[in-house]
Amino acid sequence: MGISIWQVVVFLGGSFILFVPCLAALASKRVKGWDKALWAFLSLCLSWVGYFGYYLLMVRKSADTADGLIRPKRV
Repeated sequence: MGISIWQVVVFLGGSFILFVPCLAALASKRVKGWDKALWAFLSLCLSWVGYFGYYLLMVRKSADTADGLIRPKRV
């Protein structure tokens, strides 16, 4: 009873799906410090759900303005 090639493919595919969001969070240059650590932790625990949720809540908000506050645009 050995390991089949399909078991290896499924294992590597599952590992890829699990760890890519975490590595993307750690490689991000938009957030720093504890925000980056929290993003990586959520990405590891919740995989893609944590990655997109934290991106929408923190990274996108801080990218709108320098201080992270969203202000109405002037016309």
